[in-house]
Amino acid sequence: MTIPSWIFFLVAVWVLAFGVFRLSVAFRRREQDPDRPNFRRRGLLAQPPRRHALFGVVYLILGSCLVAMGLGWHPNDGFGGCGGGEPPSRSIER
Repeated sequence: MTIPSWIFFLVAVWVLAFGVFRLSVAFRRREQDPDRPNFRRRGLLAQPPRRHALFGVVYLILGSCLVAMGLGWHPNDGFGGCGGGEPPSRSIER
């Protein structure tokens, strides 16, 4: 069964948007107004900025791979039989 390419683009937009969100959280100022509650003490926002930046870059790379797959790139082309398909033929001439 072939997956339609628009699904790759739709998921890629979500992944890229979350990567940009993680990078924006990483580079946001950490100072808070003492009168407002601090929501950065729990959950996803409690992580250090370096971890947000790392995961933001990882999400951007994964989103780029999804865009490439939507344009026709197949990730198992260069990995032999790892993808379950036929390994590329390698003929050695003597």
